[in-house]
Amino acid sequence: MPFVTFLSRNHHNVIIEGVESEAHKAWLQGMEWFAIQGHYWKEVSIEQLVQEDITA
Repeated sequence: MPFVTFLSRNHHNVIIEGVESEAHKAWLQGMEWFAIQGHYWKEVSIEQLVQEDITA
């Protein structure tokens, strides 16, 4: 299953695009979230996301 498919099925409280600014970070305070790009996994291209098998 491609990573993007996995995220689309399990996307609740996951920020995919990252935090753009201090104002965005402040807006997120108090919200529940589980992962932010760059904090819990390496940034990758969209080509890698749609081709890689995450079950391997």
